[in-house]
Amino acid sequence: LSIVNQFTLNVVNNYTLKSVSGNKAHLDISSTLSTEPGNKSNMQGMEVTYNLFGTQNGEIIVEVETGKILGSEIEQSISGNFLADMAGQEMDVPMSISSKMKVEIIE
Repeated sequence: LSIVNQFTLNVVNNYTLKSVSGNKAHLDISSTLSTEPGNKSNMQGMEVTYNLFGTQNGEIIVEVETGKILGSEIEQSISGNFLADMAGQEMDVPMSISSKMKVEIIE
């Protein structure tokens, strides 16, 4: 899976069936994330190259009959840097991103 926005982020997901209880399947997810090597973008007139790597882990609960996601909780950690070129002046900016995502279906 590739997510394209300001930069391309490649995501390799691994799903493991943890358990099935009634009509709910509990899946563990573990992923690796990385930017495309050498992928450049333009940000406010600067040429920017992102060098980011990370992981995400968590659980997804799925309705067995329909495949509908009933909820999930995933933690993500990404670190690295971006290199910006402003008219020949290079900046190397370290980055660290931590996030926790929780999805809950309320009926």
